[in-house]
Amino acid sequence: MELTDRYLRALRVDSRIQVNDESRRPDTRRKRRGLVLRANPGGARTWYVRKKVDGKQFMRAIGTYPELSLALARELLDTIDDYPGTPAEAVEVLLAPEDPQGSGLTVRRLVNRYIEQECEPFNRDWRNQERTLEKELVTEYGDLPAEELTAEHVLDIVQGCLNRGAPRVAQEALKQIKGLYNWAMGRKRVRRRTVAKADAKTAMRRTAILDITRNPAEGVIAPTYTVRSFHLEGKPLLAMPALIRAQESNLREDVKTILLLQMYTFSRVGEWCGASWQEIDLRKKIWTVPARRYKTGRDHIVTLPKQAIKILKAWPKQEGHLFPLPRTPHLPLTSDIIGKELNKRRKVMRLPEGFSSHALRHSGATWLAANHCPHDVRERLLGHVIDQAGDMAQRYQHHQFLDERREWTQRWCDYLEAKQ
Repeated sequence: MELTDRYLRALRVDSRIQVNDESRRPDTRRKRRGLVLRANPGGARTWYVRKKVDGKQFMRAIGTYPELSLALARELLDTIDDYPGTPAEAVEVLLAPEDPQGSGLTVRRLVNRYIEQECEPFNRDWRNQERTLEKELVTEYGDLPAEELTAEHVLDIVQGCLNRGAPRVAQEALKQIKGLYNWAMGRKRVRRRTVAKADAKTAMRRTAILDITRNPAEGVIAPTYTVRSFHLEGKPLLAMPALIRAQESNLREDVKTILLLQMYTFSRVGEWCGASWQEIDLRKKIWTVPARRYKTGRDHIVTLPKQAIKILKAWPKQEGHLFPLPRTPHLPLTSDIIGKELNKRRKVMRLPEGFSSHALRHSGATWLAANHCPHDVRERLLGHVIDQAGDMAQRYQHHQFLDERREWTQRWCDYLEAKQ
């Protein structure tokens, strides 16, 4: 599409999206290729140049909107296209006046760079990092020079979370701000196995973006909070499938389906939100969650019971995500949307105060333990890593217990549907 300033000013997103400008150059009348605007939920809008060079994708930020206007971004792209060298060389020449150490770098730009260069490539949970930093840090201090953020600012953020009754958010915000500034100062966490000494946990990589000597989050005390743990048993548990399906619940069909599939398979709600048909084998009755989407960083096989197979066979077959967002089908539904839907319907559905979608997983794990499901089978159903440090027996054990998992998953579903 051809972008306009009116469209960009009105753009509001629930999750990160990219839009391409396909305007025509006035001199050649050819469509422009490679100007991308990345929009974040917190309001940040960043221009990128994206080109293919020798079969590899080159992508580099060239500025933020509206500081860099649409017209100027197009001029930059045209200049890069006309440059005799590579796109990378053109960008270096055009942006050379900027201080590479980050002088004049705002908190907003620092967060964007951190998410794009450090979090998104290396952390499966980068969207949560981005959301926390955008909401708690950028919203309040986005235009502040990054080197001027102080411990007092961080303390205000933490206190603000506590004042609204969110100690967990306060702790997460403090953790993410500390990680952001450690990265900006050139500190790089290194995996233990990659360094010579077994007790070494951190190393220094001197590619600092900010010339500061102290992390503003250091010295701020992390608040304590009680981890919520809620589960259902007996009649409330048995009533849950019908409650989710009930027309009176007014839940969206995709939300209903995800909650039922989560309940039937002991899964996390986010895993089903991001599922695609390519991961599901209805003939073998398994769903393979790829390592990049799974919490442990390993592929995880989920055995599908009859109830889940019936739901999936009736669900529309389309390319891409199993549960796409209605307005942006190239993006999947998110666990946040599930949580918001449940909170909206909490009174109508008469859900207990501590109930969340994760309570379905707690309930399944509790039922397995109460019915004497073997420990190894139970842990693999839940997708936990059961290799304990120093436990050589587990370290050499690679059996997946697929037959046993199928049996216990079906027993669980039959119990829920009162067929046993």
